[in-house]
Amino acid sequence: MDGHSSHYTPELLKYARDNNIIILGYPPHCTHALQGLDVVCFARMKEAWKEEIRKFEDLHRSKVTKGDFTEVFGNAFLKAFTVPTVLAAFEKTGIHPYNPDVITPRMMKASEPSSLIGSLPIPMPSPVRAVMAAFNARSYTAADLDPDNFRAPPVSPAMRPQLSVTEPTTPTTPSRIPQPIASGSVLPALLSSSYYTPSSRMRVMTSALASTASGSFLVGNPRITSANTIASPVYGQPVVLPEPDWSLIHKPPAARSPSKAELKALNTKLTLSLEQSHAQILARNSVIEGSNAQLAVQSIYNSRLNEALNTKEHKKVTDRTQLLFPGGGPRVLTDPMFIQKVSDDKAARLAKVTARAEGVKKRSRAKRMKAAIEKVWEQMGVDHKAAITAYDAQCVVLLARGVAKNQLPKKPKKAIKPKEVELSESEPELEGSDEDDEDE
Repeated sequence: MDGHSSHYTPELLKYARDNNIIILGYPPHCTHALQGLDVVCFARMKEAWKEEIRKFEDLHRSKVTKGDFTEVFGNAFLKAFTVPTVLAAFEKTGIHPYNPDVITPRMMKASEPSSLIGSLPIPMPSPVRAVMAAFNARSYTAADLDPDNFRAPPVSPAMRPQLSVTEPTTPTTPSRIPQPIASGSVLPALLSSSYYTPSSRMRVMTSALASTASGSFLVGNPRITSANTIASPVYGQPVVLPEPDWSLIHKPPAARSPSKAELKALNTKLTLSLEQSHAQILARNSVIEGSNAQLAVQSIYNSRLNEALNTKEHKKVTDRTQLLFPGGGPRVLTDPMFIQKVSDDKAARLAKVTARAEGVKKRSRAKRMKAAIEKVWEQMGVDHKAAITAYDAQCVVLLARGVAKNQLPKKPKKAIKPKEVELSESEPELEGSDEDDEDE
């Protein structure tokens, strides 16, 4: 039989041992080649089942219902599980007649991995790699994910360059161009490079992603599902801007020295062409930045998908599997040592369940005790206030009778809060008493 834990209980194995029945356990994950039912019988059963369903529907002009299942399945079973089919199953798996050569190395080959580390079809530029490195190497706090952190401060006029001769000559990098340039509009605000530190830039970018409906899962830690998708990429094109006069680059030198007016006119043309060239560069850099940002988002999404697949594919191997089937090999399930291991394993699991139930019971009792103590303590406070009120009234009466103050009775003291009280067995169990239990 296969290695499913429900198939070899200690009671079954002891019964088999007492009746001279030897039970062999298949190696884990090998039943597709070693179990006769999977190799031969079920395939024939599938064909017979489809054939019986077709015959039933042709005869009765109706679908197979629960009431018809037993009859249809019984006919298919009798057709599939015949003596030749059962013998063929033993022969196909090399059990009888014994033939170990029917199991080839290819049949025992490990399955191909179903997921790889997510990657993009083209190498990512260095800015994108830098963003990815920052995202992968940092865990984000609540402050990072706060949407308020991505609201940029107001930009002063000095920081908002214009398309004019006063345009700063400092080179502008793509990371400082947040949006494409609209034709005929003012250039977008370029924040000073000294305003944001690298860590604050990451916080601004993280909080901006966290504030979006479709991108918040990229920076948070929710379990990613098929419902989490990113927007399709947008293939941007630079906006249409006036073309510079490129002929000025190839203009041949004049045969004579130009006049002052000619030099001034040429300087004006060169300045205009330089401004237009600068605008062209800014527009293309803006498109490049948008493409790089989309690459970064896609790469983050690939990483999250890979994490989800890796978690699903590499589930924790229980100690029970390692204990009962060490090395992944077959076992004689009726071996006395194996039966003892199974019995010990069952006893350990029962003890663990019992301990867990006792823990739940203790935590429930502790919560009930705490609630009862608070109730008693509250009542003690009420009683103390009443005693103080009665004491004050008594003192007023005694003083009116002429009793000296030093002869007055002592003021009642408040009792110490009890650490334990008697619980009533009729008190109901508190809800959520097992909320601190660990998942098995």
